[in-house]
Amino acid sequence: ALQEKGGVNLENLYVRAREFENFTGAVVDFVQRDVRPSGDNPSLAAEVFADAGKVETGCNGAGVYQGYVIKGNQVPDLVQCGGIANLSTQVEQSQTWSDLDWADVATAIRQGTSTYDSKVYSLPIDADYMATVVREDLAGNTTLDTWEQWVAFAESQNGTDMNGDGKPDHGACIALGPAGHFSVFGVLMAIAAPHLQLGGTSQGAFFSTDTLE
Repeated sequence: ALQEKGGVNLENLYVRAREFENFTGAVVDFVQRDVRPSGDNPSLAAEVFADAGKVETGCNGAGVYQGYVIKGNQVPDLVQCGGIANLSTQVEQSQTWSDLDWADVATAIRQGTSTYDSKVYSLPIDADYMATVVREDLAGNTTLDTWEQWVAFAESQNGTDMNGDGKPDHGACIALGPAGHFSVFGVLMAIAAPHLQLGGTSQGAFFSTDTLE
């Protein structure tokens, strides 16, 4: 299987691979590639598509690997060439994967990264998404159903001493994470998306899914 070099949260995948080996007698090897090209090695995405095929190259892939650890936005291209399997039956039939609690996976992740054309093509290992939280002792009965209400509440708290250290505190905190893992762009899109996608993700945030305009 192909995977990202130094990828995060892969320990559980390795554990499952060892369990599969013990159960079947097969051997599971993982080949690591950098996200970007490195020396004589292509990028992870380039090697995945070279192996699974891509529409632009006539869907002709080498077919060396049996699995990939990929980004969710690569699923549609791989599906169009038949490069990855439809896992819907395995996911829906509990007797196949009895310990898979699919409904326990966050809806945004199931629909946004694992599903294409109402069919399941990938299983999530790790995912990040925005979630807003508010201190209950400060919010009280304040209604916070919209971003506008959230911003108004944050503004009302900004500059107050919320922890009793005698210093003014910020009304809102947005985590960037190490090396800017969560970019400001991501935060802005989280705020803009509900306005751009009134009907949900089926609309598309950047262009019409019907006309691509």
